[in-house]
Amino acid sequence: MGGDQAAGPTAEHGGAVVIVVGIDLGVTGALTAIGPQGLTVHDLPIIEDDRGKRLNAPAFVTLVRQLIPASETGLLAAENVHVMQVKGRAMSHSTETTLVGLRYAVQAVADCLRLRLELVTPQSWKKHYGIKADTKGQQARETAARLYPEAAPMLARVKDHNRAESVLIAHYVRSKKA
Repeated sequence: MGGDQAAGPTAEHGGAVVIVVGIDLGVTGALTAIGPQGLTVHDLPIIEDDRGKRLNAPAFVTLVRQLIPASETGLLAAENVHVMQVKGRAMSHSTETTLVGLRYAVQAVADCLRLRLELVTPQSWKKHYGIKADTKGQQARETAARLYPEAAPMLARVKDHNRAESVLIAHYVRSKKA
């Protein structure tokens, strides 16, 4: 399904969202909260066991509740992930399964915490920032650091592109809700 999507209970208060948590899904994913207290960036809590890598749901619930206390108004925003072609071939089954599994785990947490989950396509938020063919995440890291200079040290390494993308997703959705 194309375009941005929203699902779950509403998280708006008087027409304004107070805290937005942007989530870049993946086993090296990240989440960023943007609200009145500023910006907070975390790596997604992932565990690995005999079933593989997956979201550490109890740690994720705790983290989300710290970022959006029950007394505050907020929403979660994540990429709307689906199977995609990568240079003429489909993404691997294990990657696809992991990403879709993470998406539904995040949806379940949002539902349990009575938070809205807004799903955004990578195309929509990347177009908003003018990001094209950013295979190593350099453009995302530079854009996020320009928007939030205080986050630049957390975005300095090539592998920090997921953190940068979570910052940009949160900023994108927050700007749409302002």
